Amino acid sequence: MANTEPVWIASQIEVMASYGVPYAYEQAVKLSGNDPMYHMKHGIALYKAAIEDQRKRQAKAEGKKPEEIELDLKGVNFDPARSELEAAVKLQPALFRAYYYLGRIYRDMDEAAQAAEAFTKSIQNGPREDEPYVALGELYRRWDYTDEAIQVLAQGKQNVPGGPSDIIFALGLAYDDKGEVDKAIDEYTDAIDRDKSQNRAKYMRGLAYFKKAEGSTSKTEKTALYTKAKSDLEDFQKNAKDEFSKGIASKTLMDIMARQM
Repeated sequence: MANTEPVWIASQIEVMASYGVPYAYEQAVKLSGNDPMYHMKHGIALYKAAIEDQRKRQAKAEGKKPEEIELDLKGVNFDPARSELEAAVKLQPALFRAYYYLGRIYRDMDEAAQAAEAFTKSIQNGPREDEPYVALGELYRRWDYTDEAIQVLAQGKQNVPGGPSDIIFALGLAYDDKGEVDKAIDEYTDAIDRDKSQNRAKYMRGLAYFKKAEGSTSKTEKTALYTKAKSDLEDFQKNAKDEFSKGIASKTLMDIMARQM
């Protein structure tokens, strides 16, 4: 009869990991099928493996490096991962991380309503985790539910104080969607203050300064705002890792130069 003591199983996972993480957790599930953590970790490993396999296939088909492609997940089979994650939450309904990855799977399968429900359950069971707030906020933004996105992301900022800058950046995007440029600038600035490498926030704040300058009737204010926009966009361009991003920034910088002539 197999030894199913947790310590023994954990030691076997380390050995089997040499065959690949999904395989290791698959064996752990076979050894201890009533442990929700093994189901969850197996599901997460299967999900990540499916994405990585698709990235490699798509890169090969397009003749590009895996990091250069715009990943297309249509048609990817996430059913094995979903099945394991559903088994995990059935055994332990409070597993917020399992709900989060279920939400990601539903989102990648374009099942938005189920994704929103899963992200909501993840927040309810793990209110101090930042990722579910960002994911649910992005879904609401995609649906043009701007007020709902702001509400969720503001709640996340409050519940995860001192956390990663991603929630704050996403909140800035939601305010931008609503046309509340000053609030968007404040959130982008907060995101940059928390994480100096938050290059996306630099770009979006630069655009926000530019938009605010375009709407200003004061020549002095326009000049100051264009200067701030130029500084942010130049910083973004300097740190951008791809030519496409650099090109987008260049267009707005050229517009600023034209306004200042």
